[in-house]
Amino acid sequence: MDVQAGTGWHVSELVRFARMGNVEPYRGVAQGIAGVLVCPQTKSGEPLRTAVSAEVLEAGKRLLERGSFSFEKYTLAIKGACTAAGIPPFTPGRFRHSVATWAIEKGADPASVAAFLNHKSPTTTRRFYATHAVPAKIPTLA
Repeated sequence: MDVQAGTGWHVSELVRFARMGNVEPYRGVAQGIAGVLVCPQTKSGEPLRTAVSAEVLEAGKRLLERGSFSFEKYTLAIKGACTAAGIPPFTPGRFRHSVATWAIEKGADPASVAAFLNHKSPTTTRRFYATHAVPAKIPTLA
């Protein structure tokens, strides 16, 4: 869950990462980035590199050490946690949307969020967030 929340990846990308992914060092200067998780293949076929925090990097390393990831068990675990928390059950695919919603609500530009999520077009991101994200209130006269 930490890897998905920190990358915004599809669950299928987590599965591929656990099987054949890798970790690369981060060579940039942005604060809070400890490394890069590499999913070997997205649903459109190309590799996906995502810069992540130290916490997400460590979770990614644990997932790689495990060498496998079960979509079915992940789904059951999330549903069980929802039941225990007394909230309506949802699937792990919602985390991808949550990551993007959190980013938009914190003021991230939709085009940047689209690039982070590897959307082919920012239109996809705008269409989703026009109805789901709640932007922070801006200062007004009243």
